[in-house]
Amino acid sequence: MANGSRFSRELALVRAELDRLENLERDLLRRLADTRAAAQVQRRRIGDLIRRGQPPIHRLPIEILLWIIDLATRGPRDSGVTHQVERKGVMASVSRHWRNTISSCPSFWTQIILTPATPAALVQAHVTRSCSCLVSIQIHGWYCKSSQFRPLSRLLDIVLTCAHRWCTFTLDPCCPLEVCEFIYERMEHCSFDCLDSVDVNIRIPDKYSDSGHQSYYPWFLESKYLPNLKQMVLHTSTDGFLLPSGLTTLSITLPDYAWPSPPTSLILISLSMSKLKTLSLFGNIPQWEFGTQRMTFPNLEKLILKTSRAQEFLEALVAPQLSYCGYHPYFHQRHSPHLVDRPKCTFTTVQVLAFTLCESSVEGQFNEANAVCTAFPGVRHVELQAEDVFFVFSNDRGCWGADHWQWLERITFIWLSDEIMKSPSKFARWIQYRHNKGLPMLHVVLNMTK
Repeated sequence: MANGSRFSRELALVRAELDRLENLERDLLRRLADTRAAAQVQRRRIGDLIRRGQPPIHRLPIEILLWIIDLATRGPRDSGVTHQVERKGVMASVSRHWRNTISSCPSFWTQIILTPATPAALVQAHVTRSCSCLVSIQIHGWYCKSSQFRPLSRLLDIVLTCAHRWCTFTLDPCCPLEVCEFIYERMEHCSFDCLDSVDVNIRIPDKYSDSGHQSYYPWFLESKYLPNLKQMVLHTSTDGFLLPSGLTTLSITLPDYAWPSPPTSLILISLSMSKLKTLSLFGNIPQWEFGTQRMTFPNLEKLILKTSRAQEFLEALVAPQLSYCGYHPYFHQRHSPHLVDRPKCTFTTVQVLAFTLCESSVEGQFNEANAVCTAFPGVRHVELQAEDVFFVFSNDRGCWGADHWQWLERITFIWLSDEIMKSPSKFARWIQYRHNKGLPMLHVVLNMTK
């Protein structure tokens, strides 16, 4: 009887615990269902709020959105001239908000590119939507004959209505001469009050090169039409014109061939450029006609020479403020001398020098290296081709050419080949020589690209 009574009590306790757990399970299931229902209600409310409110893509501050679109439309430097227009269309297709932002922001419509594929309506949209902002004009790809000038004429009519807002003008240097002359004629007598930078082409056609024919001079380049012009990139084969006197930056590219009547006085006409700070010369110059004249640029700070007969130019140059000089051989005359063994010019103010030796013989390269080092004794930063290390940092002729650089702080070697990296002994000996003299340590940069 006692065992039966104990069994009954235990069974009652287990059944009671089971009832409690089952009740708890039912309560938890009910609470879970209630929780799921409440969560579903909150999801529907969130969806309703999102649908009624701005999408996340619209909640960007307008300044950040403009910055993102601007970066996206610029593209890489080597992208085609139509890249920005195409990317602008892609950005405008993201949403109506982005499309309205692009359409209403004048800064997105300030770069106007005229190509044969550019619709007149798109050019008009740029002129209208840029409002009162300054605009940049680029003309590319017009390799047509005069019979096909009507589309170009229509586009020029549109952009010339805002000539007073032009800030830069770029004409494809590969455009045929007749296309350039047509454009220049249409630009005559227009006033470009805000034009700050131009990149233009002035050439003599081949059929006239032996007859003394002068190319059409773009009169819009006169100072009275360009009161604020500061920068000019000029592709030319003639010197029958005057450059604006207010230029601060000038780049002149001459053809890769010599005319029977070479442009020998091109730079002499720049004698009045008292404001010029940067001058770049590229191309073939058969001969200069400096005589006893000197070219004085009182404010010139940067000079880049990649021409033939650079020595004669340097000998005629007076530039008391010159601090940067890029000295490289003209690629068609890599083996013609630029500087002689005893240079007649010295530029003590130059602190940054980038150069390439051009002599073909070993003896000539040693002499030229010494001439370069002597002509620029005050440099603090030198950039040179790694292949020239052997001649600049060598004492095979009884002296170190680079020893003229007493204040040198930094050297950059361009385009290091495996052969040069395996035998740096000459440079290492020069470094040890500097150390023994108690000169400061140098910052050396190895650039593996050209």
